[in-house]
Amino acid sequence: MTPVALMGALRAAGLTLALEGATLKVRGPTVAVAQWTPVLRQHKAALLELLTPPALDAADRQAIAEALEFDAREPRHVAEAQAHTAMRCYRILVTMDDPQPPRWVTLVAPGLSLADARHDAEGRFWGRVLEIHEQVAGGAQ
Repeated sequence: MTPVALMGALRAAGLTLALEGATLKVRGPTVAVAQWTPVLRQHKAALLELLTPPALDAADRQAIAEALEFDAREPRHVAEAQAHTAMRCYRILVTMDDPQPPRWVTLVAPGLSLADARHDAEGRFWGRVLEIHEQVAGGAQ
């Protein structure tokens, strides 16, 4: 079973799988968690690889930096501080049409919480969101 197919089967069983640090966390009905735990252990490496967002490349970092800049008629250092405080950046793992593998996309969204970003992503990608992580806007992840 591919990691993407496994994620779909977990959702169908009422389970959610998330990456917390370097650990996979499965949540849902206790009976279903117990049933799926051996399968998850067998596919752990592939799931970790799938759910770990790749590092931002130079183009991503540049796009984020540009999104952080705005004209608020404030001194530049004040405007940049305000923008950095308000800006949120999320990495979203989205399934693609077969046979393409899932793809990580970046959402730059001022003021959105993780829950709001998940809701926005689900609306944009209609049930194809496998995972979402908050990204430190200036970070190298």
